[in-house]
Amino acid sequence: MEKILVEAEALCVWVPGIEGRDELALWTQDKRLIPSDVDKASLPDLSFVPAMQRRRLTSLSKLAVALAHRLKGFLSPEAKIYFVSLTGESARQLQVNTMVLQENEVLPATFSTSVFNTPPAMVSILLGLKNGYAALYPEVNDFSSAVQTVLSPLLAGNLSQVLMIYGDVRSPEEYQVLEGACDTSWGFAVLLSSQGDVAGFDSCEGYIPYENEQYPERSALGFDYCSRDKIKTPQDFLYQLLQTKAPLLSLEDE
Repeated sequence: MEKILVEAEALCVWVPGIEGRDELALWTQDKRLIPSDVDKASLPDLSFVPAMQRRRLTSLSKLAVALAHRLKGFLSPEAKIYFVSLTGESARQLQVNTMVLQENEVLPATFSTSVFNTPPAMVSILLGLKNGYAALYPEVNDFSSAVQTVLSPLLAGNLSQVLMIYGDVRSPEEYQVLEGACDTSWGFAVLLSSQGDVAGFDSCEGYIPYENEQYPERSALGFDYCSRDKIKTPQDFLYQLLQTKAPLLSLEDE
């Protein structure tokens, strides 16, 4: 079997009140809590976006754009965007449902920003990426289904670089009592690339940080299509990414 190196080139993470590789890793394992004085719905600064455009962005789009923009210096024009979310535009969807029930109509602008692919579309427009995008909803308790989709074109040699963005924002209060509601606005973006001429893909080892002897400075990920039990949640995958040598870029330093 040909071995392919999937490299995590750069990583950016937003979790309110949690910073640094070690603290984020502990948070993904429920060993570190967000401070009680931190607003769990807070979002990164978006001052680099013109005010008129910024006002039109949903909270989820703002999160996705901020994360992707931090990695802009690493992006090639050919990078494809893969956006992953568990709850999507829940606030806008609630707004649409409320308008239908109370007013028997929906404003076009409200509906157009309630769809699942709004965040990657905004990233594509604002960052000038023209190689397309996809919006993914992973299986319940199986985030590996989304990871497989993102990594597949790299492993197949169809793409050399992809921008993976995961994001969820705090669900409206009306939804907080429901199973699967998001309690905290958080997300990450990682730039992944592949090199087909070096060893790095081991179908027997699962999702593991891979130390390549030929390229020790690289930050590689092993990948196993059958490892559902290893990547059940986005936190699980973020923990694996944090174990690589990919530079962790802070949104606060931008």
